[in-house]
Amino acid sequence: MNLMRNPQGEAIGFRCIARDITERKHTEEVLQISEERYRSLSTSVDSMFLVDRECRYLFLNEGCRQRFGVPLEDIIGKKIQ
Repeated sequence: MNLMRNPQGEAIGFRCIARDITERKHTEEVLQISEERYRSLSTSVDSMFLVDRECRYLFLNEGCRQRFGVPLEDIIGKKIQ
């Protein structure tokens, strides 16, 4: 925000730039709700995993990780055997 002055140096107003962030805030709220649903789903099912197109593990919930019996670091990024 900038203070505007007349030629005599007296304050006559302010200059600023405003942006409407309504759509961005709505998108953030929708994303948060989606993430909460995903987390709820991943903790409520016994075993869940997500793979990419090359069949590499991207995500495993705790139940699935326990079935494999190895740390996540040893699974994530690896191809399905």
